[in-house]
Amino acid sequence: MSEKQKLYMRKKKREIVDQIERLFPDFEIYEDRMDQSEAKKYEDGQPHRFIIYRFQGFEVTDEEKAKNINHLFFVDIYTENDEQSDEYALSAIIALTNIKAVRLRDSNKIIARHASSDRYVDVHSLEFLEMIPHGC
Repeated sequence: MSEKQKLYMRKKKREIVDQIERLFPDFEIYEDRMDQSEAKKYEDGQPHRFIIYRFQGFEVTDEEKAKNINHLFFVDIYTENDEQSDEYALSAIIALTNIKAVRLRDSNKIIARHASSDRYVDVHSLEFLEMIPHGC
């Protein structure tokens, strides 16, 4: 990824975070980095950043994975709330962040936004999801 692309991605992430913080004051963001020994699990051998979001009791992990594709988001949401609340929160997070799909870790359920109609659909067959903000 070129420096210009990296800059663009950082700017887009910041805009997403700003939008969510404005709409939901309780939304907190935590950033952390893996140590070098943990990073060795990844193909490029570099430390990757983990961003953990806490959203009204929901915890979302945005993990930059291996293969030098640092602009893809892998998102897990896990919560102990009932399924209807889970789906509502997933839909809200998808809508606010413009992320195409999220995976509910506890049930392995995936809620995805249908690309052409903006409807939310269940997806059960994907092990990992690539989350790409729209317009990137």
